[in-house]
Amino acid sequence: KTWIGTDTWGSGQAGEITVQAGRLELFSGATISSNIYGDGNAGQVAVHADELHLDGLSTGIMSLAAPESQGRAGRVVIEIAKLARLSNDAFIGSDSYGAGNAGGVSLRTGALEAASGADISSNTYRQGHAGTVSVQAAALHHKGIITSIDSTSFEDGIGLAGDVTKVFDRL
Repeated sequence: KTWIGTDTWGSGQAGEITVQAGRLELFSGATISSNIYGDGNAGQVAVHADELHLDGLSTGIMSLAAPESQGRAGRVVIEIAKLARLSNDAFIGSDSYGAGNAGGVSLRTGALEAASGADISSNTYRQGHAGTVSVQAAALHHKGIITSIDSTSFEDGIGLAGDVTKVFDRL
């Protein structure tokens, strides 16, 4: 499994990640992430590219606050000039399973193609709040089974879901 990331297991802060590329492709469980497993906070994850393709289960760009953690998950900011393609359960997200909040998620792209279980979200599963989710694209191409853009407070979560903004020039 390929991973680009920063993690903190104690009270320190996880670093920020910035990836700049002409074309960025992640497949078969590859991730870019900043995560916390203790009291520290995760850093922001930013991707700037002409094209992005995420494909496959457990493949994504994310920040996570793990169970029992006290800190916040980081913000995820994606800016793609031309095409962002997510397929086969690939995801972009910031989630909190601990006491801290999930970060916001922002995707701006020329065109978004989402298929077969693609997910763009900020979620909370415990005490922390979910972040806001903003998706802006000139065009949206949606196909296949459940594809979601959401912010959710799940059943055991006592935190609040965040706002969701979707702006598409063409559907």
